[in-house]
Amino acid sequence: MILQFLSARFVPRSRSTDSTPVLTGTSERSTTHSLACRLVQMMLALYLIPAILIVFLVGALGIVVVGVGRVVARLQGTTTS
Repeated sequence: MILQFLSARFVPRSRSTDSTPVLTGTSERSTTHSLACRLVQMMLALYLIPAILIVFLVGALGIVVVGVGRVVARLQGTTTS
């Protein structure tokens, strides 16, 4: 599924004399703009994917620490009673 954002630019189409749809405007600018957008997306992905993995790892480690602490507290509570 391809997402279409509101900031996407729509290029108007016009008809030429031979009834073949032709894009108006320069394709070189569109290609350069598209390439720049892809490059920004790739750089953000390369930066954010490891960051989110680290966040998940720290969260999982916190859950494990709390779980082990509860087990230890429960074991100490049953052995001293």
